Amino acid sequence: MAKSKAEWKIMAIFVFLIIKETFMDNGFDYGLVPPKYAHCFNEACPYGKHCLRRLAAVHAPAGVEFVTCLNPAAYPMGDTRCRHFRPADKIRLAWGVSRLCNEVPYGIARGLMTRVRHSFSKPTYYRILHQERPLSVEEQEKIAALFLREGVETAPLYDRYTENYDWKA
Repeated sequence: MAKSKAEWKIMAIFVFLIIKETFMDNGFDYGLVPPKYAHCFNEACPYGKHCLRRLAAVHAPAGVEFVTCLNPAAYPMGDTRCRHFRPADKIRLAWGVSRLCNEVPYGIARGLMTRVRHSFSKPTYYRILHQERPLSVEEQEKIAALFLREGVETAPLYDRYTENYDWKA
């Protein structure tokens, strides 16, 4: 039996309320989504509630007319884990290295800062130093390994920290 327009409207409102309850009230800033980031519009996905691609799709504003999206024909069937799934967990980004060695003895700090500086290209290091670019989790781990290699047991201290989604891939 075919559904009437009123029944379809009620279903659409119901789906919108479920989506709003799931995603809308978490302070998501769509302006942070990279321009070519693939969105997922699969409403039936069992992992959609925790997927960054689904989160981006749900928050796409009406003013954004074109977005990159996953092909609906390629959605996995049933409970199969989607190979495009990205966790909607936030990561801790570090900004600035001017205070990195404040707690390290001067003799060790001098060599350590040289090693940190040589871990990046000159333009990248400049942007990190001037807080124009954050250090990823992997880069923070790399610097922590340099500290340990030099015998420094205190954790590296950055100028500031922020949390954001991991937009890679």
